[in-house]
Amino acid sequence: MVGKQTYCRNIKQYLLFAPLFTCCFALSAQNTTKLSSLIPDSNKSMVSGDDIFNVIKVGVIIPQGLFGAKVGYPDAGSANFSALQLPFKGQTGMGATYGATLQYEGFSAFGKPHSGPSFTTHFGLEYGFDFGFIPVSWSNVQWANYNLSVTTTSYYYAGFKVGPAFYINPTKDMGIGIYALADPYVNAPGGENASYNYTDASGTTTVGSYVIKDSNSVHFSINASAGMNFYYKAIIIGVEYNWIHTRYNGTVIENLAETQSNGSVSTPKYNYSFGNVIQTNIIKFTLGVRLGYGCKYRNFEDVE
Repeated sequence: MVGKQTYCRNIKQYLLFAPLFTCCFALSAQNTTKLSSLIPDSNKSMVSGDDIFNVIKVGVIIPQGLFGAKVGYPDAGSANFSALQLPFKGQTGMGATYGATLQYEGFSAFGKPHSGPSFTTHFGLEYGFDFGFIPVSWSNVQWANYNLSVTTTSYYYAGFKVGPAFYINPTKDMGIGIYALADPYVNAPGGENASYNYTDASGTTTVGSYVIKDSNSVHFSINASAGMNFYYKAIIIGVEYNWIHTRYNGTVIENLAETQSNGSVSTPKYNYSFGNVIQTNIIKFTLGVRLGYGCKYRNFEDVE
């Protein structure tokens, strides 16, 4: 009977302290799990900053070819308003000057991830977003000699880019890469305004205004680019050539007010329609920062 009472008392004590033992065991197991998660798994290969990275870049744009050629007034000695449309038809130069670009860029390698300091190569996908503006200046022409005052608006573009890329990595956190991209861009190609004021020897005063009404002032185009990047740790520099084509399709509107010496006034009006696609090729030189290039994606043994 005494043994039975002792057994029952032991059972009651166990039931009383069982929750405490269970809680302690759970906490111990949880701490063990957390500790084990800090131990790198040598069988698990994790991506490095050479396998995948993101970049923010800024740079300078240098217009190429006819796009960067200075505009020339094609009809010296007269005020031929219709001739001022020729730069937008790819003639006499476009007069674009140095611009600026802001870019986001990323790279993701295909195949097995690589970590460690050894030499390797990566083939993968380059992608990103690109924004730029390019001023257009016709200041080289002495417009006052033609009794003209001319102003222009800048060329803007924004869009995505994607394509294959190949990187050589002499050691970790260093890479030299080349890429070729397709660039779907939205273009705002700009335009031109001009005014004219002249009184001839007979006393006839002519006041005119001229503006390009571009029916496609904002439009979509698919362009192409190719370039090269070099990075070391967080710093990346690049050079890229863009083949951009821009459609100009609009109307030149010329409004005149001619006042004769006898006071009579006439108001002739002219319209000149035009349409063309011109090449607006550019070179971009960029400098940027690689985001999270280091420890975020590495095994512990690779951390410096």
